[in-house]
Amino acid sequence: MVRKKIVALFLLLGLLLSPVTEAFAAPSGGQDAKSNAENQLKQNENDYKTAQEKVSQLESDIQKLDSQIEKTLIELEENKVKVAKSEEDVKKAEKEVEKAKEEITAQQKLLDNRVRVLYKSGVTGYLELIVNSESFNDLVDKFQIVSRMVKYDKQIVDQMEEKRDNLQIKKVTLEAENAKLVQLKKEKEQKLSKLSENKKEQTALIDEARKQEKLLGEKVQVSKNEVQKLQQILSMIAIATNEGKSIKEIQNAVSYLQGLNSSESYIQEAINRGKQIISDKQKPPTGGGNNGGNNGGVKPPTGGGQVSGNAMKVVLYSMQFQGVPYVWGGETPAGFDCSGFVRYCYAKAAGVYLTRTTYTQINEGTPVDRSQLKPGDLVFFGTPADPNHVGLYIGNGNYIHAPRTGDVVKISSLQGKNYLTARRIIP
Repeated sequence: MVRKKIVALFLLLGLLLSPVTEAFAAPSGGQDAKSNAENQLKQNENDYKTAQEKVSQLESDIQKLDSQIEKTLIELEENKVKVAKSEEDVKKAEKEVEKAKEEITAQQKLLDNRVRVLYKSGVTGYLELIVNSESFNDLVDKFQIVSRMVKYDKQIVDQMEEKRDNLQIKKVTLEAENAKLVQLKKEKEQKLSKLSENKKEQTALIDEARKQEKLLGEKVQVSKNEVQKLQQILSMIAIATNEGKSIKEIQNAVSYLQGLNSSESYIQEAINRGKQIISDKQKPPTGGGNNGGNNGGVKPPTGGGQVSGNAMKVVLYSMQFQGVPYVWGGETPAGFDCSGFVRYCYAKAAGVYLTRTTYTQINEGTPVDRSQLKPGDLVFFGTPADPNHVGLYIGNGNYIHAPRTGDVVKISSLQGKNYLTARRIIP
């Protein structure tokens, strides 16, 4: 089994040493992965920028809320001072009203005392005082006295009433102002409470936004690392598949790629390619004996031109299935028949879906002359009326196929077979 794989590698080496090896300079799988990583990095950077802008906007909103809260607190403090002064003025006005009432009461007592004195003197009123006058002059004197007393009493009463009314108005005005200030204080407190609640909500939002910003920043860094890693991988692939490099350089590149423990096909292809180049440099293939149809002495095909990268991927992909048993109707790695094998390899390696049987596959793609065969072409055997077998041409006059019941997937030579025709699936 080991010998078969070695021979298979030698056969592929002869193919890969031809101009078609240029296809390995930039493996599509690696470039696709790098392109995807760069696109992901760009998306993550855009998301990160959006998150930063959101955090910045939330910070600005919170700064505005802080300013409004500070202003409201100042207004509330000023309002408290005004309320306190207003309440003090109201109390002072109440005292003044009480004092005015006391003064009126005192004045009333004076009037009452004067009346009592007149009463005790036998005079019950101002009229009696005039009627009891002894002479005209006495009448005039008494009238003037009465007039002055009446005027004085009226002035006293008017002054007391005016003072009382003014104080009452002042008290009512102060109470109204105080009520307004108290209401304003209540509104400011409600505004402050609402602003504080808004700030609390905004703070929760910015905390969450900062977490998202941090996570996206980490994703950006991971994406950058991934892009750098893929750039390094592609650099190593370029070295591993470059025949112009020294054995040591290629060995180091292959070791690096193997250390990735990656199942990516383009990496595995580069590893295999590197090993083949090293093997060729150390021990060039010189042909050899027969190995059940694996003829190492078969010469490379003539003509054909450069091989498509996808076609080569199909060839390289097919190599891993050497030794898989033939199963009639099989089209999975558990077992293949001939048409199921080539169909599976094309689908998985190149995304090309062939029809299921040899009889229909022989009509797919474009016809190719035997002298112009290239790796990846389908080769058919049998007769035009009965194309009974198909395989995958790999170069050097050899093809890989699932031969028959009781056999396994293997590499065989086109020589000595009932070769019929060939079809090129990938130009």
